[in-house]
Amino acid sequence: MSELEEVRALLLDVKALLENKDTEPMLLTIEKAAKKIGIGKSTLTSWIKENRDFPAIKNGNKWLVKIDKVGDWLDKHNKKRFV
Repeated sequence: MSELEEVRALLLDVKALLENKDTEPMLLTIEKAAKKIGIGKSTLTSWIKENRDFPAIKNGNKWLVKIDKVGDWLDKHNKKRFV
């Protein structure tokens, strides 16, 4: 894939994300985030509690996951694990 094709693909991805902005909430409960990511609630809860840099915030007694940041967090942690 040429550099121009890569840029076009990236722009299409950004466009798709922006179009979904109004229809998809940015903060999800642990239950909804776990389902979207494809993992169990207990696994997600462990990630949040064991990793201070996990993209989540506590609102009262509930955790809310910044779902748009999870992919970057996973990429970062997978690189650490396998390097």
